[in-house]
Amino acid sequence: MEEKKKGKRISGFWIARIIAILLFAGGLCMIIVNSVRDEESPALIICGCFSIVIGFIVLMFTLLPLMQKGMIKLNKKIIEENKEDLQDLSTTQSEIMSKGVKNISKAAAEGVQEAKDTKYCMYCGKEINTNSRFCQYCGKEQK
Repeated sequence: MEEKKKGKRISGFWIARIIAILLFAGGLCMIIVNSVRDEESPALIICGCFSIVIGFIVLMFTLLPLMQKGMIKLNKKIIEENKEDLQDLSTTQSEIMSKGVKNISKAAAEGVQEAKDTKYCMYCGKEINTNSRFCQYCGKEQK
C-alpha cells in the first residue's frame, strides 16, 4: 500500500525541477521583453539574469542524484562486462607478488646464511671465515 502512495506523490525533486525551469524561462522572458521595449530597464535585465542563474543552479542540484545513480549503474555495468579481465589481472598480480615475496625471502635467507659463515677475529676484529683457525689479517690463532 505504501508503494502506491509513493508512486502517486510528486517528489520534492520534481517540484524543485519544475520551479527551476519556470525561473529559467521567466528570466529569459524578462530579457526578451526588455529587448523589444522602447525603453530598456537595467533592473529587468538584472532580474532576468538572476532568475536564469538561480534556475540553472537549482536544476543542477536536483539533477545530481539522477547523475549519481546513472554513474553507479554505468560503473556496475563496466565491472560486469570486464569481470573476467579483472579476475585475470588480480590473479596475475597475485602471482607477481608471490614471486617477489619468494625472491625477497630467498635473498634474506642467503644473506643470513652468509652471515653465519663468518665471524670476527678475537684479536684484530676483522671479519673472517667461521672455519678459519688463523686470522688472515693478523695471523693469530682463533680459539
